[in-house]
Amino acid sequence: MHVFPSEPDLTFWRALIEGPAGTPFETGVFALTVRLPRDYPFKPPQIRFETPVYHCNVNDSGSICLDILQHSWNPALSVSKALEAVRVLLAKPDTDNALRQWIAELTQANLKHGADDTRYPDEAQARTAKDASRSVAEWKAEWGCGASAQPKGS
Repeated sequence: MHVFPSEPDLTFWRALIEGPAGTPFETGVFALTVRLPRDYPFKPPQIRFETPVYHCNVNDSGSICLDILQHSWNPALSVSKALEAVRVLLAKPDTDNALRQWIAELTQANLKHGADDTRYPDEAQARTAKDASRSVAEWKAEWGCGASAQPKGS
């Protein structure tokens, strides 16, 4: 995980999450935006995928259905903890709270039938290869993050 706060606007951050090992996303690097509300840390950051991701808890516009970003937020949490929760969500989809039900159904079928039903991991892997193939260095170059911009987290 790499976090890049914006120098001119400290309420806007960019983040990169490398796909978790052992998942259909493991070869991808996903770009996200983070917006801090005025009343942060009392309200959760608004985190959104910029890179398309084939996942039941992320809709087509990049919004994420994750309790920590909504009802379970508390001021003891941080942006890095929220981003880590997003990364965990990539590895462990919450099919009970899906934003895209058809992907949740494919995910459940794969969990139930394993190698006999690989529609979900196959499609997620293909979309990751198509949409999330930029490296961290390529993202940093596009965003103009020079040597002074140090990634936060790991």
